[in-house]
Amino acid sequence: MAGVDSWRTCLNNQKFVKNLAENNSKDSKQKLRNLAKSLFVVYDSDLYVWDSYACHIVYFNLKQLLLEDKEKQERFQTLLCTDAPRFDVECLVFNRTGNYLAVWGQTGITVIELPRRWGKYNDYEGGKQCVQCKSLNVAEHYFAGHNGVRLLTVLWHPGSETDSHIAFLTSDNTLSIYNIQEPNIPVQVIKLSNAPQDINQSPTKVSFPAVLGEYAASFDFGPPVTLKKKQRPYTKTETASVTVWPAYIVRGNGDVLVAYTEVSRGTKFPLQGPLIMQPPAEDNYGVDACAISCLETTPTALIIATGEGRLHHCLLIPAQDIEDMTLQSEASFAESSITNSTKYDHPSEASIFVFESVELELSLATGRVDPYEPVEEDFTCPIKIIKDALAPDRYHCLHAAGVHTVALPWIEEYYQQYFLSEEDADVPENLECTVEHLVCTKPLPS
Repeated sequence: MAGVDSWRTCLNNQKFVKNLAENNSKDSKQKLRNLAKSLFVVYDSDLYVWDSYACHIVYFNLKQLLLEDKEKQERFQTLLCTDAPRFDVECLVFNRTGNYLAVWGQTGITVIELPRRWGKYNDYEGGKQCVQCKSLNVAEHYFAGHNGVRLLTVLWHPGSETDSHIAFLTSDNTLSIYNIQEPNIPVQVIKLSNAPQDINQSPTKVSFPAVLGEYAASFDFGPPVTLKKKQRPYTKTETASVTVWPAYIVRGNGDVLVAYTEVSRGTKFPLQGPLIMQPPAEDNYGVDACAISCLETTPTALIIATGEGRLHHCLLIPAQDIEDMTLQSEASFAESSITNSTKYDHPSEASIFVFESVELELSLATGRVDPYEPVEEDFTCPIKIIKDALAPDRYHCLHAAGVHTVALPWIEEYYQQYFLSEEDADVPENLECTVEHLVCTKPLPS
């Protein structure tokens, strides 16, 4: 723990950290207290922080904290945008290769192309203090014509061969994919509902479907699926196949849909879902789902978070019974605006097994001394799920009340018993997740 405290103290004493804290302190107090932002990202050993006050990125190599020379230890670079975002930035997302950084907020996406690195310390453009970075706005025309639309989730598409395709979910129940080489032309647009949308509706006005939780809240990509092309009658030739990436989408009412995406041909596939959840629950495991994440584990783990701080740890179970699968698929595809005349076979529909549920402590609490003291209403806030880059069975929850880290040790046990054991085994009920409250920004009242 002493080493961690020393590392944290050394980082907080850096000049750029003090500047960030001073410049953004007033801005932070003016923002909504229940809104959490993810304004920094670590790629390898490099730290990138968005300065909302100056509208630029601060770059710092964390390995410099190990240097004894104080002057070299405090070296950092400022990355300027040729076209700075004209919206309130909420999150930073790197693509897989690390050459593009997406900066996005509720009303826009800006992609920053990082320049070349060279020199003794492998800095950008040899170590200049200020570096100009080419930036472009994605779907700028779309957002200009849809004033009431808000961004919910932005992810880089894992199936892009050029690592230049970006996918985002908007509040009008639409999942869109763009290639940043042509930032205003969508590669694929998937409507998640047939209900008509008012594109100019005020974001502060709540619609009736939104009250019922029928709008999509978040999405994440799962492992790829290979689909075979339908074979023509009376032919024996081998059919071609296509690799698609399923996007798991959670609605506010807890329903999970699956949209299959493919960026090379732009092939459209019917929607699946809502997926069946086992064991069933009367409230569908919450009516205020706000985030979903698909962990890169075997078997695939699905995390669903609610605004009340409840986490549902689920497993994706592939369809086993052909008859049940057929009935589920027919019911699922009925919602889609796409007919079943697709050229490829329908992917089998999985079900969701809820292994455990856990509730986060969003604020510290103690028993009341004064029985007549008014009780504060339950604190609720949206939760962002961030996967751990090193441990696939661990993730982090970012919210306005702080940061929680959650580990799922039972996934490995489940894999050993069900996938490697030849005998039938019971579900490892004795194993539970471990939750750590790393940072609390809502302490006890003084």
